[in-house]
Amino acid sequence: MKSQVKDPTEDQIKVFYEGLETDQPYEAMRGKILAKIQALRTGKATAAYIKTLREQSNVYVTLAPPSTEVDLANADVLGSKDAPVVLVEFADYECPYCQRVALAVKKLQEDLGGKLAVAYKDFPLPMHAHAEKAAEAARCAGKQGQFWAFHDELFKSKELDVDQLKAQAHALKLDSAAFDKCLDGGETAAAVQRDREQGLRLGLSGTPSFFVNGHFLSGALDYATLRKIVDQQLTLPVNQAAVTATK
Repeated sequence: MKSQVKDPTEDQIKVFYEGLETDQPYEAMRGKILAKIQALRTGKATAAYIKTLREQSNVYVTLAPPSTEVDLANADVLGSKDAPVVLVEFADYECPYCQRVALAVKKLQEDLGGKLAVAYKDFPLPMHAHAEKAAEAARCAGKQGQFWAFHDELFKSKELDVDQLKAQAHALKLDSAAFDKCLDGGETAAAVQRDREQGLRLGLSGTPSFFVNGHFLSGALDYATLRKIVDQQLTLPVNQAAVTATK
């Protein structure tokens, strides 16, 4: 499949670089950008190929996909950890695909209420210069009980440099002095790093990545796809979630 995917031109790599808003020189970022574009194109080509095969075949998969345990001890959870379905998202605030899927995840939780819990895990990618600090900022807001409000605002505004993060905290009427101290002092950096390390142990390489009752999914899934997957879990005779919530 990779052999059928064209590499981006030098001009395309430079356009991608210009949109990163990074202080790193082009030469230092070129390899990472090339790898990122190659991965995206390979993923799209693979998905298109699989879709074509499914449309041309009458094969039905009846086996449940493999599942894994995802520890929620370090995660902010919207809803009850005892909900029938727990959706865990590993995401990056600067990732355009995560920004796209954020509204679908929010609508899903609102529509399903107590049937679904949504857990957020940080997985800032190395090519995104502002993702790490944005993740820390959301956790700083969480210390004041405003994680989800700040999380939603970041995905909506896409304003992620430090001054913008502080301005958004002020707009949400957080204690600015406490927030700034938390952010400037890197008080939540270790928590972000724990999430990243967990994601790497789970084999993740990109965002968004999901675990629905422990079943792995990836990519910018739309609302209809997410709803179908959650509804399937809700209709199982015995719903055995593979998610471990350490309280």
